[in-house]
Amino acid sequence: MSNMGLELALKAADIKFTRAKVGDRYVMHELEANGWILGGEPSGHILCLDKSRTGDAIIAGLQVLAVMEARGKALSDLTEGFEKLPQKLVNVRLSKMQDPFEHEELVAAFAKAQATLEGRGRLLIRQSGTEPMIRVMVESDDEIECDVLANDLADHIKAVLG
Repeated sequence: MSNMGLELALKAADIKFTRAKVGDRYVMHELEANGWILGGEPSGHILCLDKSRTGDAIIAGLQVLAVMEARGKALSDLTEGFEKLPQKLVNVRLSKMQDPFEHEELVAAFAKAQATLEGRGRLLIRQSGTEPMIRVMVESDDEIECDVLANDLADHIKAVLG
């Protein structure tokens, strides 16, 4: 769920980046598969494998402070070049859980939206793991487009899946 702005900033700094499924265990799997030590999610679950094997915000915060101290720079200086893209998350509550990817009409709508965003944003459609809900997340370099696409897709899902 990390903002695409982070991905673009890391790419510009020639730092490797990959996306994992949502959840610490999937982030851990990607870290181990790549031999990396740092990963996380915007929820604050940051894994610093050289310090701990679990997501720990205190450890992550202390690591940020240590870098600021070692480099003698403010956080605003260290995050220069990172511009968060507008992001819209819409939750679509259903009467019962259904997989939106089993409906060709929705798959076509998702593909069209992704093509619209290509190179400038991204789309993430996923089922909630805990309740009958579909999460629609859209990122775009255009805030209005982001909002419109997310709401249009959510409305389409609701119309098809109820």
